[in-house]
Amino acid sequence: MYYSNKKTHSSIDEIKLIDIDGFLMKSKKGYKVKGEVINNIKVVNTKLANFPIEYELMKKYDKLCEKLVDLLADDDDSGDSYREALNQIERFKLELKNRYLAYVDKKMAQNMNTILKEMKLKAEGKLLEMQINYYKNEMENGKSR
Repeated sequence: MYYSNKKTHSSIDEIKLIDIDGFLMKSKKGYKVKGEVINNIKVVNTKLANFPIEYELMKKYDKLCEKLVDLLADDDDSGDSYREALNQIERFKLELKNRYLAYVDKKMAQNMNTILKEMKLKAEGKLLEMQINYYKNEMENGKSR
């Protein structure tokens, strides 16, 4: 956080910034305020934070959906792509719950969760099917003594 005054410029430590309850928006380019570049902005008002948070969340959700479609369409015999898809789904769900849920519309979060749940069930089903086929092949072509 940066406090600008014509006579003196003083900055507040990031530790004090973390203690304030709000949503931290980081910028790669930085924002210019009175000639000073500010990289971190914490939005305290939830109504103000609603639009940028939903925009950021939808970008992440769209990227995740594209990646999941690619991972689930992959014909990998080892099942690594399905495990990766399950990990990505769980990571996004935790991030949604811990970081965004206080600021996002509940209906939007429920819609995202239902779609992710369907993709998770599909990935688990394909992974289970691959494991069953692997064990069937092992039983048929098993080692004999």
